[in-house]
Amino acid sequence: MKVDGVGFDVDVFVIEKSGASYASRQLNSAELTEHTGFINEFVQAIRGLRDGLAATDGGGGDVPQPPTLT
Repeated sequence: MKVDGVGFDVDVFVIEKSGASYASRQLNSAELTEHTGFINEFVQAIRGLRDGLAATDGGGGDVPQPPTLT
């Protein structure tokens, strides 16, 4: 199941001065090409990190209990 706002394309809006007022516009895909490439590289890096962590056993052994405060 998809969650609203997760896994969809990027929507970027800018506010620009138009005469005496301001207007918003959505950036088109050509304007987002560099950002999309960066996002895709980031996703691959995070997946690599996740896969690397999943491949380790975490060092094994029991975790010591923290000291008791007195």
